[in-house]
Amino acid sequence: MPGCYSAAIRNPKTAKELRYQLRTHLQEPDLAKDPPELLVVYYAGHGFLQNGKMWLVPAHARIRDVDEDLKHECLSLNDLLEMLRKHLDQPVQNQFGAGRAVVFLVVLDACRDQLELERGFDDVQALEPDAKEAPRKYKILFSCSRQTTASDGPSGGHGPFAKAMFDASSGFFAEGVPMRDAIESVSRAVQSSNSVP
Repeated sequence: MPGCYSAAIRNPKTAKELRYQLRTHLQEPDLAKDPPELLVVYYAGHGFLQNGKMWLVPAHARIRDVDEDLKHECLSLNDLLEMLRKHLDQPVQNQFGAGRAVVFLVVLDACRDQLELERGFDDVQALEPDAKEAPRKYKILFSCSRQTTASDGPSGGHGPFAKAMFDASSGFFAEGVPMRDAIESVSRAVQSSNSVP
């Protein structure tokens, strides 16, 4: 799509590798010279809620003690948004002024189970990133509701969310389909797949 840049980070085994690959994409010289209108980050993998944050869990993360290992072995959504702000949003603003902003679409196809089930309302509200940590313009799309598990779908294929997202006629990248319509189509498809016994 014209003016759109989509970055796919493939199979990071550790949080360090995930951070490195994301930073490498965000610091590509062409992005700084001619900033995109839209940057899409699509994450498909393990995730959960803990300590008031959404965490992305690389394949080889070793979490023996949640309090000790979490921030070293996983990447929080807040940290991901802060990287987007620091490595692309802020440099674009510095170079081109406040009128030029990249829109970041962060798509998380991951579970949002909560490790600690007894939480108060304030803790749930804390899951929203602080405005100082996030880019100026961003939207986060989740494949499932808070405190639920994302569906993997049949073995060897896409899960319901990814299948609907990449649908050639009504998904996110379907020609001539407005993003709002695509999001509604994906939402309907996922709800429909969840209601099938």
